[in-house]
Formats: sequence, structure tokens, C-alpha cells
Amino acid sequence: IRNAGGNATGNADSVTTADGAERIARAALDAYGRIDIVINNAGFLRDKSFGKMTVEEIDGVVGVHLLGPLYLTRAAWPGMQQQGYGRVIMVSSTSGLYGNFGQVNYGAAKLAVVGAMNALKEEGERYGILVNAIAPLAQTIAAGEIFDVASRAALRLDWIVALVCYLASEECTTTGRLIHAGAGYYTRARIAESEGISLPADTQVDMDLIARHYDAIDGPPVTTYRNSSAAVLAKGIKPARG
Repeated sequence: IRNAGGNATGNADSVTTADGAERIARAALDAYGRIDIVINNAGFLRDKSFGKMTVEEIDGVVGVHLLGPLYLTRAAWPGMQQQGYGRVIMVSSTSGLYGNFGQVNYGAAKLAVVGAMNALKEEGERYGILVNAIAPLAQTIAAGEIFDVASRAALRLDWIVALVCYLASEECTTTGRLIHAGAGYYTRARIAESEGISLPADTQVDMDLIARHYDAIDGPPVTTYRNSSAAVLAKGIKPARG
């Protein structure tokens, strides 16, 4: 960054501890006086089939990919609230959205940060803090030689960098978005519901009733939910607040 004419400050603390994340945030504050953007991109892989995966391989990956984003965002959050501005970008993965063999630890953490985004967007918007997530597909050091040579050429990092720069900018005004990007393809990914079923409140429900209606419950996704939990909440039933 410096060689390209920019200004940069490094920090070697780990995001896997709250103290390390606080020191990373403090290094940025000491250097620049404020934090406007947090990009939770720290990560590594410990791939292995689940039956052979060790506790250490679970804890290590979850520590970096889930606790890291929570700790680092937490360290920057009060300052963003005070200044009334912030951009937070979670880095998810198609392994979390759709699954991938040998990546139970990684996939679990990568979908969990989408849940963190969904909650943080509710808290942050009133302070001018926008929280979005990306699910990138690119040739990185971590990817190694997973992709063939032709695919590596197509999976350029600049496809991802351009998206991150936009989401981190003042020009971006959306929050709570999950954008999948790779090889020139960009799309918003969503968690969808089927049309489902809605049973009367006095229904005597049992396993056999669920079995009879399971095909409808397990139906194709739709974009307008007549029976969804969101529709129920819209009728005035509110979730408990902790």
C-alpha cells in the first residue's frame, strides 16, 4: 500500500481474542483518529472430513471466522456510534450458504456471520452504520491449487475488491445485504421460505399431520410470504427482547 502511494498501518494481534481485537482497533485510532470501516477478512482453512476433524480444528476456524468478526466489530462499534457513521463488511462464503465437503467448521462460521450481520443492521442503521456481507469466490493464497489453471485466471481478486470498495464507501446506502461475487458474476443471495402452510390455532398437531403436509412445507422458495414468520410479526406479535 505504501509503495503504491497510500498510507497504511499494520498490527499483528489476533482477532480471536477480545484483547487482540481491541489492540487492532486502538492501532487504527492512534494512527488515524477514527475508524470508519471494518472489513472482517481474517481467515484460514483447516479442511477435513467431519469424522476426522479435531476439536482444535473446529475451535481454531470458528475463532478466526466467527469470533474474530464479532470481537473486531465490537471494538470499533462504540466509536462508529459516537461519530454517527460506519461501514462494516462481513465476509461469508458459499461453503456456508450451500455447503462444501470437508468444511463443516468453516461453513458453520461463515453462515454465522450472516446472522451477525442481520442483527447488527438492526442496531446500526439508526447511527448511520451500515452492515453488509459478501460471499466471494476468488483465487487467493488460502485457496491454493483448489481451482484449475483456467479457473484461477477467471477468479480474479479485483472482481471482489471493487465490490468491497463500493460497500465500504459513502455511496453505498444499503444495509443487511449478502452479495455473492466471483468471476465477474454478482448477485444478491437471500434466505428464502416456501409458501408453507398455516394451521388454525386450535389444531391438534402431531407427527402424522406434519408428514401429510410436509411436501407443502418443503416446497419451492417464493418471494412473497403469505404465511411466514415475518407476516405473523407484521400482525403485531413481537419477539421477546433480551
